[in-house]
Amino acid sequence: MSSTDKTEALGLSQFLDNDKPTWRGDYNGDMRKLDLRASEDTTKFNSMEIRIKKAEDTVAGDHKAVEQIDQKIADAESRAKAETTRQVKSAYDDLGLKVANRYTKEESDSRYILKNAAAPELCAVIVGTSNVVQGKWPTLMCRAMGITEKNFAIGGTGIAQGADNFQVQMNRAIADGSFSNDNVKYVVIADCGNDAMQEIDIYNGLVTCISDAKRAFKNARIVVFSAVWAWSNLHILTKSKNGLANCLSAMQEVCGNYGAEYVGTEYWCLGYAKYFTEGQIHLNSTGDIRFATLAGNYLQYGNEPIPVSQNYRIGLSGGASHTDTPLTLRLSGGLVSLSGIIAGQSIATGADLGMIPEWAAPRATVNGNARGGASGTEDIPFQIHPNQHLQTWKGWSGNLNISAMWSTL
Repeated sequence: MSSTDKTEALGLSQFLDNDKPTWRGDYNGDMRKLDLRASEDTTKFNSMEIRIKKAEDTVAGDHKAVEQIDQKIADAESRAKAETTRQVKSAYDDLGLKVANRYTKEESDSRYILKNAAAPELCAVIVGTSNVVQGKWPTLMCRAMGITEKNFAIGGTGIAQGADNFQVQMNRAIADGSFSNDNVKYVVIADCGNDAMQEIDIYNGLVTCISDAKRAFKNARIVVFSAVWAWSNLHILTKSKNGLANCLSAMQEVCGNYGAEYVGTEYWCLGYAKYFTEGQIHLNSTGDIRFATLAGNYLQYGNEPIPVSQNYRIGLSGGASHTDTPLTLRLSGGLVSLSGIIAGQSIATGADLGMIPEWAAPRATVNGNARGGASGTEDIPFQIHPNQHLQTWKGWSGNLNISAMWSTL
């Protein structure tokens, strides 16, 4: 009999003890099965080889494609690198041109105040006399202008007067380390009064003072205020009638020659007793306010504040032979003019008709001719003297029309 059992995969014979195999049946059948399986396996193997070959060809093609991609990537990287280098060079060259047309930080800082940066503390350096010391009009002026006062003025001094004269004061200001010289906006040199009273030649002293200031304070305006003069006559305090005139002349010449600003301040308070401490040549608080206002207006706005013309009504007191008819006394820019009508009867030759105010007294006797008298057309010679007295030098009666003009210097 045929085999009882079969193999699982091909169904080949598996004989037991009682089985009787046959050559032509069991053996040949098993051989056919094996041959058929071998043939199938060969076909499958050949098919697999073909597939493997195709896979290998595909892989080879992929390798070639990868190589081509790698080459393209390398070419792209090379082109990108070259383009980047070109762009960087172009940007650098462009930046170089732009930088060449720009300020450096130092140049920019010197020209412009940085945003949110603290502005420099601007200062005014002051040198002068007792009428100019700290606490007087310079303090009020600086406070109103919003700048810091650096005051080196000392009482009893002058441009060339005293051991602590203006030149010494200026040197102290230059050496002072509490402020930057570059931040000084104004240098104020004020009041030749003490020099005038001592008849001191101030020319060389003022030249030195201005020259030192210009060298040290390169950003500053150098301003010379001539005199803080008392309300009374400009010559009443001088030992020489020419003392103040000589000082003022020298100040104007030096300022013109050495690049400083000259401001004639000697008339700012002339004729106003209310601006001075009684019996003194020093400004009181009211005078300090006036002087600070006028000086500040000049520094800020460039307006030299020559006082507007002022009219004064005065009466000439004297003997019983004439009346107290008021006359008009006018002050304008240092010139005094007197006009009006004097009424009198039997006025003798050389009669003293009275006194004009002290501040208006001329430096030298003023001679003139009035018109009037009994006929109304007589010429009556008169004189106005430095001691303030007005005299006529011809007898007359009636009305006398008088007019005269003179300089306070």
